Amino acid sequence: MEVRVEKREEITIVGPLSVTEKADSETIKMLWEHLKSCEKEIEFRLPGVGYELHLEEESKFHYCLTGFEVEKVRSLPLNCFAKTLPQGDYAVFSIQIGQIGFSEAYKNLNRWLEENAPEGAEAHKKFEIQVYDNRFKGMDNPESTIDFLIPLF
Repeated sequence: MEVRVEKREEITIVGPLSVTEKADSETIKMLWEHLKSCEKEIEFRLPGVGYELHLEEESKFHYCLTGFEVEKVRSLPLNCFAKTLPQGDYAVFSIQIGQIGFSEAYKNLNRWLEENAPEGAEAHKKFEIQVYDNRFKGMDNPESTIDFLIPLF
């Protein structure tokens, strides 16, 4: 597992949103399918990268948004939402998800955060972002790589 820390600029992601008590693979799969069906309607979309945002609040609701980065938001498809992610330092974990799976990936992420998260950093307890670019070849492909972005502020 490769880890690096990057200063990232603010970005806005547009796509469908799900609110549940707990994220499950079927809900996430449905969100990605829904995103594919509405991607041509998303204005000012930047090509090549898909994002999966997971946000948990103290109320124990789990928000999941799959989407694309946009240059700006003028209007949204009726079934899509926009979320602006803050600038700051992020730990970037590049993981061959087809080899280790999500459960093991999260164990590694949490272990690294316990040892390396800056004192006072709280955002990593609330949200994380998965980045799917040209290195992602499908969940069953052992060469598939995704990045996890974990806020360090």
